Formats: sequence, C-alpha cells, structure tokens
Amino acid sequence: MKRSKTAAIIFNTAILGMTVFGYLISVFFPQHNRLDVSGLSGLRFFTTLSNFFAGAVALIVLIYLIRNKEDMSLPAGLARLKLMSASAVMVTFLVVVAFLGPVYGFDKMYAGSNFFFHLVIPLAAFVDYCFVEKIGKNPFRDTVFAVIPVLLYGVFYLTNIAINGVGEWPDTNDWYGFTTWGMPVAFVIFGVIMLISWILAVVMRAIHQILRQRT
Repeated sequence: MKRSKTAAIIFNTAILGMTVFGYLISVFFPQHNRLDVSGLSGLRFFTTLSNFFAGAVALIVLIYLIRNKEDMSLPAGLARLKLMSASAVMVTFLVVVAFLGPVYGFDKMYAGSNFFFHLVIPLAAFVDYCFVEKIGKNPFRDTVFAVIPVLLYGVFYLTNIAINGVGEWPDTNDWYGFTTWGMPVAFVIFGVIMLISWILAVVMRAIHQILRQRT
C-alpha cells in the first residue's frame, strides 16, 4: 500500500470510530458470557484497555495529521505510541487465537463488541503501522516500549489477586484463568505475553522498515 496522508487519516479515523462503536455495542448489547466486557465492567480486561489505548493514539495522530497539512511523517513520540498501541491490540488478537478462543469458544470471542476488539481493530492497527503510517525515525529501542502496556496490566492483575485472592466464579479476580495452574505459572504466562508483545513490535518495525526502503 502506497503511503499517503489520506490513507493515514482514513485508518486512524476508522480505528477511533470502531473503538467508540465497539464500546457502545458492549453497553447497549452486552454479551453475557465468561468474559463479559459490557459497560464499565469491561475496563478490567486488557482487551478493552488496549483497544481504548489504540483509539486514543489514533485520535492524537489524527489531530496531528489534520493540523500539519504538509508533513505527514509522525514525530518520534507519536511513532512510539503507534508501535506500542498496535503491539498491545495484536497481543489481544493472538491471545484470543491461541488461548481464549480454543478454551471458551471462538463464537463467544468474536461476538458483539469483541468482533471489533478481538479482530477488526487489531488487524487495522497492524496494517496501519506497517503499511500506512509514514515514520521518519523508527529506532529499534522503541520496540522495548511495546512491553509497557502488558507489564502495567500484569502488575495490576497479579497484585489484585495477591491482595484480594482469586475468588470464585462469577466473582473471581482471575477472569482470564491464568492462576488455574498456580500463581508461579501465572507469572510465567505474563512473562511470555510480554515477550510476545516485544516480538510483535520487532516484526512490525521490520515490516515497516523494509517497505520504507522500497518506497
């Protein structure tokens, strides 16, 4: 895809719009299942938070692109945020494909607002970063920042369990079921997810770099 300012505006508008639309669906047409993301209760999930992050970054980038009519290249700070948010939602995408979908059923994982949060927005963010955005500086060290969203969420998730206990369904504090095999395994799982988020960032940066050299 040839990079253009119009395409970047379209993608960022779409990501922002789908984030808002997906959340409205969760409010007015909630899916009451194992992972209930309806309304404010959905804010406990990395899925919702990562998609909100992607939507917020899309809004910031959209404002920047509209205000800077001549230059569409993203400054270093915005480029870093784009990589972080794209990696975060792609973590959601892969966790659903590799873990949550097989465990709880793909029909539930892609129902209602989750169709946008688990599938469409992550793929749109991936395409946007790799193929659409024009990024001047894209240093390798930026890939490390992609780990931060998962790290912060992991600290919140495991600290909440350590303080309040796992609990029992439906009032469990382990809504992802990561402590099913014990707390040590939960730490390993989050460590693996952090590694995946970094690998995703490395791959997306590499794709962007290769395509930038060809244009």
